[in-house]
Amino acid sequence: MVSSTDAQRLATELQKAEENAVQMNVISGQIDNMSFEDAYAVQDAWVNLKVENGGEIVGHKIGLTSVVMQRAFGIDEPDFGVLFQDMVYKSGSSIKVSSLIEPRIEAELAFYFKKDVSHNVNSIEELLECVDYIVPCLELIDFRVMASTEGKNRTVKDTISDNAANCAIVLGEKRIPLDSDLAWVAAALRKNGVLEASGVSGAVLDHPVNSILWLNEKYKQFGRTIKAGELVLAGSFISPIPVKEGDKVEVDYNQFGKITCSF
Repeated sequence: MVSSTDAQRLATELQKAEENAVQMNVISGQIDNMSFEDAYAVQDAWVNLKVENGGEIVGHKIGLTSVVMQRAFGIDEPDFGVLFQDMVYKSGSSIKVSSLIEPRIEAELAFYFKKDVSHNVNSIEELLECVDYIVPCLELIDFRVMASTEGKNRTVKDTISDNAANCAIVLGEKRIPLDSDLAWVAAALRKNGVLEASGVSGAVLDHPVNSILWLNEKYKQFGRTIKAGELVLAGSFISPIPVKEGDKVEVDYNQFGKITCSF
């Protein structure tokens, strides 16, 4: 099990990596027999460090929600991370990427909650009763951990430690009615006018709310809850697309509007 000293040390290294846009060594290569619990302990240490430095938690993100991505990482469940206020942008924003390392953009849905989610909630209908509204959104991810260090490859445990590769989110303006067919929300992403990726929200565990139900169940183990006023990103339903300075992105959610951003 990772010691609190090691967790704090790794959290400090992650913070420095983010601030300096220089990747750190593979974390899973530094902890013998690193477990998922160890990875979340490192994530917690980094989240706590950010809070101590004035960071404001606004919600949660769920990643690796598609079967294809899970197979690629050799796992059988998603992961999660914490969202901070300084990560949030409006559609039309220009985002500085010169201070990022491997930025990639994804399309998903953001759920805003009007009341705390009880751990007893276990159906799509029950969970939606806790939701205030839903908007389309984009997530920008980045990797503060090297892909490989001295023969040790970056794994999902490194990504979990890295706060699930959180970087930024761009929120759409048009709300998606709660009674919509939430498994059939479509998105088409164009970068510099070229179609790069498309998909439907059902790619997220057959229904994006299933992703949040998974998180709620997982939070039982951590003594946490999804709280009123928070948002949850349910997971991407397109492949992550690399972006760089000068790129312009437009994601069309059909009847639910478009999101644009530039880098």
